[in-house]
Amino acid sequence: MAGQHYCLRWNNYQSNMTSVFHQLLQTEAFVDVTLACNEASLKAHK
Repeated sequence: MAGQHYCLRWNNYQSNMTSVFHQLLQTEAFVDVTLACNEASLKAHK
């Protein structure tokens, strides 16, 4: 019995991932450190 093969495609993957990462940044999900230098700071994930 031969196995079946499938090809999955996500046409707008890049724009969706960009949107999801932007939402995660806005909600500060997974943010657990703050990088600071002079008077600027950036929240990030370790």
